[in-house]
This record gives sequence, structure tokens and C-alpha cells, in this order.
Amino acid sequence: MQQLDERLKGQYASLSPQEQRVADFIFDHFDDLISYNSAELAQLSGVSKATVSRLFKRLGYDKYKDMRDELRTLRQSGMPLTDQRDAVQGNTLLARHYKQEMANLTQWVNALDARQFAEALTAMVAARRIVVVGMRNAYPRRCICASSCCRPAARCWCCPSRVRALAKSWSI
Repeated sequence: MQQLDERLKGQYASLSPQEQRVADFIFDHFDDLISYNSAELAQLSGVSKATVSRLFKRLGYDKYKDMRDELRTLRQSGMPLTDQRDAVQGNTLLARHYKQEMANLTQWVNALDARQFAEALTAMVAARRIVVVGMRNAYPRRCICASSCCRPAARCWCCPSRVRALAKSWSI
């Protein structure tokens, strides 16, 4: 499934001048597109509502609402709609997701201070015990960290996920 911007780029040359005005507006305001209805898009791009309707039918949508629903689904799934768009190119959703994750990791690694990171690793290796904390949304990350970073397991104490269990387990 092609995303909206890919569909527009692919058909841009064959669009009428009025449809190109809508496409240009979409390219310039892609982040805000999900918040506009078709009448607002027509008004903001300076064309008729019928032009907007024809454009989205040409792009393969039955109605404008179908395109908004598609964008909403992509956004809710975590797919960035425009942030770092150059890093998110590919033929499939999986390929684009992979490339975005790689871009995120690269940005994180570049932001790390190598000296501080080495000091943290040295301290972890020398520690008698490592306590791993992760509550609510951080709980899955805590499990991953505990299973992959804490070897041998006897040196690692995982903070329980519920506060009541936490109070019972303070005797580490």
C-alpha cells in the first residue's frame, strides 16, 4: 500500500493545475492534513470541494474520509508521517519501520558521551548487585534489560511491577 505522499508524487504530472494546487498544499502541510476535512482543505488550497473529491478518487480513495482514516491508522501504529521522512522510504511498512528504528538508534548513539558510557559499563561490571526498575510502560524494557544485561542473574534484582509486591520485596 502506497502512502498518500507517494501516490501524489507518482501522479503529480498528470494532475490538473487545480489538483496540483491541492497536492502542493498537502506537501507543505502534511502534518496538519489529518485535522482538516475536505471543505477546509478546499478552502485552504483555494480550490472547490469537487476538485478535492476528484483528486482523492484519482488517488484511489473512495472518499476523503478514507484517506484521513488511513493517515490516522498509520499515526496510531507509530509510523511517522513526516518526521525524518527521508529515513523512512521503502516498499513495505516493515521496511519503513526498520529504517526509522535504525535512524532512531543512530541518533541515540551519536548523542551518547563515550566516556560516560564506558564509566557506566565499568561500574555495572564492578557492582555487587544491579537493581533494575521499570514500572508501568517501562516494565517491558525492564524485562529486556534484566535478561540481556544482568549476567549472571544472581547479581541482578528486578524491581516488581506492582507497588504492593515492591513493598514486600525490599529485603534484597
